[in-house]
Amino acid sequence: MNKNNLLKTIVLPIIAGSVLVGCGGGGGSSSSISSVTSGVVSGSFYEGAKVCLDANSNGKCDAGETFTTSDADGIFSLSGGDYDVVAEIPVNAIKHAVSGDTGTTVTTAITFLAPKDAKASDGKHIVSAISTKVWSAMKENNETLEQAKTSVAGSISGVDAADLLQNFNDTNKLSQIKRNALQSKADAETTNIESSMSNGSVNLTTLRSKMTEDVVSRATSNLTVNGLTTPSQVDALDASN
Repeated sequence: MNKNNLLKTIVLPIIAGSVLVGCGGGGGSSSSISSVTSGVVSGSFYEGAKVCLDANSNGKCDAGETFTTSDADGIFSLSGGDYDVVAEIPVNAIKHAVSGDTGTTVTTAITFLAPKDAKASDGKHIVSAISTKVWSAMKENNETLEQAKTSVAGSISGVDAADLLQNFNDTNKLSQIKRNALQSKADAETTNIESSMSNGSVNLTTLRSKMTEDVVSRATSNLTVNGLTTPSQVDALDASN
């Protein structure tokens, strides 16, 4: 082997390894590569919601946290770390029943939340009253995401955990029956969340009480709730919604 070929054999692999390390191949600078969080503020579609990455896990958008505004189809996209998603829907935002309609004006400010790993099958976050209930179950009951999805799905007839966080406004994602069931649940839980707002964020204690009251009022004739004080515990037994 001549000298030139020998140099190529020794030097080129070293250079290639250096490039990989510099690009995060060795983990040294991978933090410089930003992930993208995208999805829809749904219930049906909310236009004009402030959507942020909840870096300090307090359930609201604070100064300095990465944020954007949802478009007419409720769509948002954010670059940043892997955090829960907060959608603050202000008074005068627009709620669209279907894509392209004129919509109705929001009259009560409300906040939806979605756990960071609570994604639809296409990798999108569907930030809605239902994702907020999953978030609440995880926070209040110390449940895993899968446990929370199972318990919340148990309160919706004909819907299982795999359906729960899909886009229930997308005709290509779910059957009409499942979409109707999820929309009905979202409407009911939106009312609960509206009455649980305090100083611009969701009050977990109030939300837990409202959700429990809602379940019990629908199932009181055939459900005994001895010692069941959290919404996911009660919901796991209730299929009457």
